[in-house]
Amino acid sequence: MSNITKKAIAASFMELLEKTPLDKITVKDIVESCEINRNTFYYHFQDIYALIDWIFTNVLNQFMQENEIYEKWQDGFLYIADYFEKNKKIIYNLYNSGKGRYFDQYLYRVVEHLLTVVIGKYAEGTNVSAEDIKFVVDFYKYALVGLIFQWIAGAMEEDPKNIVEKIERVFCGHMEGIFTRCKNMVD
Repeated sequence: MSNITKKAIAASFMELLEKTPLDKITVKDIVESCEINRNTFYYHFQDIYALIDWIFTNVLNQFMQENEIYEKWQDGFLYIADYFEKNKKIIYNLYNSGKGRYFDQYLYRVVEHLLTVVIGKYAEGTNVSAEDIKFVVDFYKYALVGLIFQWIAGAMEEDPKNIVEKIERVFCGHMEGIFTRCKNMVD
């Protein structure tokens, strides 16, 4: 029953976030929308930010389970962009809130997971250290998240496929090439 209540609270919050920036949503708004009392909310969540963390953790876990199969970062990037486009108002309200760091942390974790899976595949059979792999993941993570933030700031108008094509032109095989060169150095 507890998980059902948490999901109901989260659903009410997300409905509110469709129409209202995060900064303007109160616990009172959530409990009225969900038709529960404040004590029920506080039984499950310390505050709105604990609710956001719970939502992001569940969405992140679902993303990780569904996206272990990507061979290329491009597929994962497009998956993220598609999710954002389907939830455009929510994403925009989170991004533009004064408390956007919760959204930022979530996005960095999602992209880091995606890149760790993809780059880990490229690194197989090389002598590249875990520290160097982490550096490569971080490099691409900050580049991709920066571009995602720029895309959101532009009201998500540009087709994400165009963004991927631009990135591919700039990086043109660099990610794969890093580890191909390392394999050749070992052989």
